Amino acid sequence: MSERKACVTGGAGFIGAFLSRRLWSEGWHVTVLDCCGQEDLGLIADLLGHPRFRFLRGDATVRHDVEDAASEADVIFHLASVVGVGTTIGDPIRTIRNNIDSMFHVLEVARRRNSKVVFSSSADVYGILDKVPLEEEDDNLYAGPHVRRWVYARVKSLEEQLCFEYWRRYNLPTVVVRYFNSYGYGMDYYFPRRVIPLFVRNILEGRPLEVVGDGSQTRSFCYIDDMVHGTMLAGEVPEAVGEVFNIGNDEEITILGLARKMLAIAEELGMAQGLGWRHVTTGAVYGEEFEDIHRRVPGLAKSRRVLGYQPRVPLDEGLRRTLRAYRDHGVPQAVGVAG
Repeated sequence: MSERKACVTGGAGFIGAFLSRRLWSEGWHVTVLDCCGQEDLGLIADLLGHPRFRFLRGDATVRHDVEDAASEADVIFHLASVVGVGTTIGDPIRTIRNNIDSMFHVLEVARRRNSKVVFSSSADVYGILDKVPLEEEDDNLYAGPHVRRWVYARVKSLEEQLCFEYWRRYNLPTVVVRYFNSYGYGMDYYFPRRVIPLFVRNILEGRPLEVVGDGSQTRSFCYIDDMVHGTMLAGEVPEAVGEVFNIGNDEEITILGLARKMLAIAEELGMAQGLGWRHVTTGAVYGEEFEDIHRRVPGLAKSRRVLGYQPRVPLDEGLRRTLRAYRDHGVPQAVGVAG
């Protein structure tokens, strides 16, 4: 069997770094394309200099950089993106241009080599759809055109469509994965935007957790090892081509329940005592233009059937692993924000 070669755009970001490391550990030749410097490689810094690992500092919005990084790739895992609703609300034009430009470059480079493309989309594409669980063929439903909260969702949805059109027109093998709320050690610590990293930082700093609203809104959180496993299956299973898959965990919990659970685990691990929580407004944490969704749970029937995907790490265990890693290893070296 010939050696497999992968390019991971955004490979120094949270999911990208864990994915790159897992690919490398399974014998792949891995090229990471990311705009961060070597000092920010964090979770993959120790791979520098290994003959099966290459880091290219570059920008996925620059065609030449993508060509260089993916020149020999059998699979391009495209995770580079302007990330996070808060960031995209602040600069919608940059969000649209960077994401679309990089998607076009990846698809065109892949078309010339006939590389498979696995594109990391987001659960945000489901918008304000009031349905549980959310399934891949469900309609997308967004607020009006002047609501900037949904810029990120719209651009991710358009990137998905580009993948499907390249599959239809050029027979380019493309797969879309929609991520639902990943978490783990090293995620967003320095610039936390999502609830678990925000709770982790407050625990480490000895401050009460900030629960948005009454905390009755629910989410389903997926430990990073499961997220990476699902992404790799999308790149390896032949029947995945031309399809979209939810990747997450369908174990649902309220945000208040999450706060209680994390505090209990932190106390069990000797990391906190009696911190409690306080209720805050959505605007205080995410800005006034943010619109929260009351429930968001992935339907995993298709991923289970086609990919053989099954989340293996329950929320209790994943949170315990995450908090224990912070206790034992401290705050990690900066991890890039892409992926």
